[in-house]
Amino acid sequence: MNIQTDPRNDPGASPAGTLFTPIPGLRPTLSIERLQGMLIGIALGDSLGLAVETLTSQQIAERFGAVTDFLDLDNNKFLEGKDVPAGSCSDDAQLTAAIFRAYLQAGEFSLAAVAEQHVRELEKSTLGWGGSTVAGVEALRAGLLPESPEFRQRLKAGTGNGIPMKIAAVAAWFSLQGVDQHEMVEQVRQISSITHPTSISVSAGLAHVAALLYCLSHTPESFEAQGFVSAVVTASSLGRTIYPETLTGDDLTDRLATLVQVSEAGREEIISSYGGGDCYVYNSLPFSYGFFLRDPAGSGTLLEVINAGGDTDSNAALVGGLQGALAGPDLFPVRLVSRVRGLADLLDLAPRFMALRQFQEG
Repeated sequence: MNIQTDPRNDPGASPAGTLFTPIPGLRPTLSIERLQGMLIGIALGDSLGLAVETLTSQQIAERFGAVTDFLDLDNNKFLEGKDVPAGSCSDDAQLTAAIFRAYLQAGEFSLAAVAEQHVRELEKSTLGWGGSTVAGVEALRAGLLPESPEFRQRLKAGTGNGIPMKIAAVAAWFSLQGVDQHEMVEQVRQISSITHPTSISVSAGLAHVAALLYCLSHTPESFEAQGFVSAVVTASSLGRTIYPETLTGDDLTDRLATLVQVSEAGREEIISSYGGGDCYVYNSLPFSYGFFLRDPAGSGTLLEVINAGGDTDSNAALVGGLQGALAGPDLFPVRLVSRVRGLADLLDLAPRFMALRQFQEG
């Protein structure tokens, strides 16, 4: 698959020479423990939350009391009768792994490798995939080039959380190599171009890269809510210049700026302020961050965001990734982690990814 993009010919690209406000609080140094923690958290959150996807907090409470363990996936209306075993992951962990594999394939960032890995995953399973992701990857499989008129005609207006849910490898890359803010924007823009070429999706992707980098830069003891929010707000604002024609009145950056106040107000305020955590990224991303900020390294945080309802698998994958990046793998209970299906293959990516530092230095 031969995909090349030239930002000079792309109306969605940020202008050459743009001066960025530095993202505060990012001093990451990637360790294999933090990387493994991030991957475990993503997979555990995805698999635990999958059974109650789209249910509200009230519906979860009425049907289950509370989610404390893996549930039968027939409870998910999209999976009913499909014989998907409990503990299975969906697109959140699947496409996170795809982007990690793209870096491993190319030894660096390559949109062609990202596209190739997405097409490979399309042919394996589309469990949990959103319409924008399916349409974009099917267009790639048909040989269409991102940003071309033919490609754009196939895409849906992607404003879900399909970018932040799979973007962890970008954070790991810049933690490994050192943060280059211009390059970070470009990588997120290119990843967004194949499924979600919208300003809000780029902003969400940049916010979550910064969120993960902030966690990788701190320990539970040094973590500060306001510092975290400052980092994600600054990063999110960089997406406003990308695909400006898709901007709407729903400004994700301004919404993220309310996080400290809303999270301190408590569970019900997070749910009511951020649309119940549904799949619209304008709701799901601040919703997930709101629950994370209530107790960033808490053992009950992952289950709390699931029991709050909404796009439960993606919200929990976002929160789990942040928690694992901050506190490492020991935060998560072995009784649950040991039952996540496919986790060994995902964790196998960690030492191989860490070796890219030596590859670059060599």
